[in-house]
Amino acid sequence: MHSRSSRSQKWREALTEVANLAGWSSTNRHEAGLIQEIVDRIFTELGQGFSEIPDGLVGMDIYVRSVEEALDIRIDGTRSVGIVGMGGSGKTTLAWVVHERMRHLFKAGSFLAEVREEASTSRGLLTLQRQLLTETIGETSSLPYTTFKAAEMIKKRMKHLKALIVLDDVDHIDQVKYLVGDFHWFGQGSRIIITSRDKHLLNMVDRIYEVHLLGNNEAQMLFHLHAFGDGEPPNEEYEELSRQFCSYSRGLPLAVKVLGSSLVGLSIPEWRSALEQLKVTPNREILDILNISYEKLNDNEKVFLYIACFFHGYMEQNVGDLVHYLGYYTDVGMRVLKDRSLIYISKDRVRMHDLLRELGKNIVYEECPEEPGRRSLLWSSADILHVLSENTGTEAVEGVVLDVSSEEQQHRMQ
Repeated sequence: MHSRSSRSQKWREALTEVANLAGWSSTNRHEAGLIQEIVDRIFTELGQGFSEIPDGLVGMDIYVRSVEEALDIRIDGTRSVGIVGMGGSGKTTLAWVVHERMRHLFKAGSFLAEVREEASTSRGLLTLQRQLLTETIGETSSLPYTTFKAAEMIKKRMKHLKALIVLDDVDHIDQVKYLVGDFHWFGQGSRIIITSRDKHLLNMVDRIYEVHLLGNNEAQMLFHLHAFGDGEPPNEEYEELSRQFCSYSRGLPLAVKVLGSSLVGLSIPEWRSALEQLKVTPNREILDILNISYEKLNDNEKVFLYIACFFHGYMEQNVGDLVHYLGYYTDVGMRVLKDRSLIYISKDRVRMHDLLRELGKNIVYEECPEEPGRRSLLWSSADILHVLSENTGTEAVEGVVLDVSSEEQQHRMQ
């Protein structure tokens, strides 16, 4: 007996053949168009019936369906959708699921993963162009040797091909320019998805979707999947510790997955130890992913560190005045941080995800772990007391902020 998926594949192959015959042999173009429309509609129904959203994508289904609706295959011409969000928010996963669910509706498709990382190598962009040509038209023997020639070939060979193209993790406009041009390099009905941490790079797309963080229940469901497999916590102690790890993750899917996976098979004392360790030393795997966004900032945009260490929760206008006083170009720097999902504004106050704040503080700490007086920013009462009492301050110190609102801190400084 054939499986459900194999039967659906045979239907798709048969329908594709019908569509191709209609396109090539029909003398009545309206008739061919009608047949193609019928085929596309059946494809859509098959996709909905045979391509379920995979388990483990907690909280993702609403985004998958929204992106699919925005890509609406019934509309002629090309359409493009951008997916934006902070590092670790699930952009790549979302794009991959949509690609897998919709790929059968197109004559060709290509998922170009980790564009940022690949393009950073010496011939990385050319490698991506060649991958695109190979995956879509099967070209392998006469691939170009320059990015310019490759772009010309993509434009020439793809103009009549209905394709689904995904550019994952774009961080520079040239990557879009040399891979998909102005979106009109491809045939009628083509669809393009671009994921990025930088909203500014997605200005050219038809629709932008911002991936938001998980709610408490969703975070716990995802954590349970990674920490316990498909099962639930075996007892109340594990359940309570799970909630605490999820609270630390603040709804960031990457953090939930990394922490959950790291605890598989460990005892309750080991879970407690891991939780206490997080309060002292942030998880390196999580920070490394988040740090990618920070490394792309120029000197003016590194006001990020001041917000992480000092100004989180301050009124936006006050933060603007303060960072301008410090010598930063306020409007430009703050806009970039917003576009790259490093900060957001809530009720006129500047906010930052807790894990991004940890990243910022860790960056400053790593400037000189053994001596606070050699770091650029000081906010810890213990570090400030040490620098003042030991007279270890240096010219490296750019800013000091101490919250003296608590009696405990006031007492410690006396």
